[in-house]
Amino acid sequence: MMSSIQPTNADPIARVVRQLFCHPVKGLTPSVIDRAEFRADWGMQGDRAFALMFDDRDHPPVPNTPWLSKDYFAVQNDWHDLARVQCHYDAARQTLHVELGGQRVLEAHVDHDRQAIGEWFSAFLQTCQPSVGARHPQYANLELVGETSGDTGFRDRRAGQVSIIGSATLEALSALLKTPIDPRRFRPNLVLETAQPWEEFDWIGRRLRMGSVEFEAIERIERCLNIEVCPDSGQRDLPLLSQLKREFRHTDTGIIACVTQPGTLAIGQSYDII
Repeated sequence: MMSSIQPTNADPIARVVRQLFCHPVKGLTPSVIDRAEFRADWGMQGDRAFALMFDDRDHPPVPNTPWLSKDYFAVQNDWHDLARVQCHYDAARQTLHVELGGQRVLEAHVDHDRQAIGEWFSAFLQTCQPSVGARHPQYANLELVGETSGDTGFRDRRAGQVSIIGSATLEALSALLKTPIDPRRFRPNLVLETAQPWEEFDWIGRRLRMGSVEFEAIERIERCLNIEVCPDSGQRDLPLLSQLKREFRHTDTGIIACVTQPGTLAIGQSYDII
């Protein structure tokens, strides 16, 4: 039986895009962006375009590495301390900026300085402990893979879909835990303004139209313990997963959608469910 949490605002809401997030390097800090390009049957341009790949597996790391499962990469789900590393990718300069503890520790071009990037993250991971159940818990050297052309993508799902969560769902969880819930815990691409918690579940099988861009809602997202990890400190600080199970009898938040019509989206763009 679902919890009786109700939306905090009964007035009609404007159906708009509230936030956009891009994750330039799989498993690292998301970037808050104002607009994004979406490609049909691909997803958000630049999202998970790069990844940190272990060099001890059956596929050698190369820039044009094809899509592979999470087992091959260092990701926050398996190494929570990666959340402490704040990253920003300057697409115009093709430069990755890395900060740790408020200090700039690396500024490197993603083509010319791949060795330096791999060496820094390899050394950092040596200071970390893998999470319980990590797919790749052993220490190994890391190499940056992916191409600046944007034609590589290391999303969680091979089809290159995007993730969407409703604002009312986040507000319901914030009310339940009595603290603001940072949407970055769920690593979405889009946060949409919604009136009812989990109303995005009702969109499955329908289309979302946002200007010239259209999405087909595919499925709910079942969550894991990673949502309990603070996206800044890397510490498990909120019992989100257990509270979802106890209060709502499920561990789902947000949905997966496939881009069916390409185009550009910006914050504040209205959307319709069709």
